[in-house]
Amino acid sequence: MKSITDDDLVSELWAWDVRFLMGESFTDTPILSPKIFLQLLAQSPEARIRLSLIPLLLRHPDFANEAEMVDNEILDPDAKLVFRFYYTASMLLQQMHKEILSRFLGNQMKIPDLFSKKLGINLPQNPHLAIINLSEHHKILSEQKINWLGTYQHATDVWLKQLKYSNIPLSERNNWRQHESHPKN
Repeated sequence: MKSITDDDLVSELWAWDVRFLMGESFTDTPILSPKIFLQLLAQSPEARIRLSLIPLLLRHPDFANEAEMVDNEILDPDAKLVFRFYYTASMLLQQMHKEILSRFLGNQMKIPDLFSKKLGINLPQNPHLAIINLSEHHKILSEQKINWLGTYQHATDVWLKQLKYSNIPLSERNNWRQHESHPKN
């Protein structure tokens, strides 16, 4: 069996209707199970590939059904930490962007909280406060002085922009591009 490359993972994202990263080739049909796909993304050495967990879970919250099995099978402690934080960030981002997700994707299952206790964090009810707490906790446990809040939001913003764009009729896309590149204050 051929080893799976980062480009294969990007292609798989597109097959699962997640237009987040660009690659060299794309396929229309997923070849990986959700469980294997989540695991490979979490274990990728590439940060951009790992970050794609967030838009994937926002697009396919039903993949949460595989999350505990994925978590149990990830042996590398750093990859496990990434998976748990990005999964939990996805849960909170889903709550924060509920209206727009519902508008473009219809009613979807709510991503359950599976890992906050394992991460040792109590999340406030307000998702905006909770994600700030999560990002600060991520900084502590990862021992990396990274703007995790900005990282989570960047992944979501890039994907949501593409989601909105893909739902605009072709005849209106030029106007939308101009509006997005020159927004009125």
